[in-house]
Amino acid sequence: MQEIIDLRQSILEGRMSDALALLDELESMSRKSVIYTIESYLVRLVMHLIKADVERRMTNSWRHSIRDSAMQIKALNVMDNKRSPYIHAEEWASYIDEAFIQALSAASVEIADGKYSPEELERLMRRDRINAWSLDIMQQTHTRSKAALAAWVDEKLLSLE
Repeated sequence: MQEIIDLRQSILEGRMSDALALLDELESMSRKSVIYTIESYLVRLVMHLIKADVERRMTNSWRHSIRDSAMQIKALNVMDNKRSPYIHAEEWASYIDEAFIQALSAASVEIADGKYSPEELERLMRRDRINAWSLDIMQQTHTRSKAALAAWVDEKLLSLE
């Protein structure tokens, strides 16, 4: 990465303000990358919840995907300082709303062999319920250990069937 080469050069030349600006840029790039990855897992989680709601069933594959997504989000959503998350508990609703658009499109391709458009699919599902399920799972990533989260998600998904 050019930024690292520039950072090294700035330090060697004693240009600390330039070095600090480059560090800020690198930190921002890293944060965006982690949040993008978290959002990708969130889309996958919401997509499977949409499928489960519309089809009124939960397959083992969907259950695994939802659990794995929650576990990956938990692992990723911790800054290097191990004290604060990238996405705080009170921010999940807006992230879920954004993920919902992509998840709806992806689910429309998979449900009933692509029979429904995203708009048609949205009329068939219970969005408030899916949002509540998603938010509940995301909240648990902040309060439970990995093992407890996996067990809780499995139990929660059994209750959704």
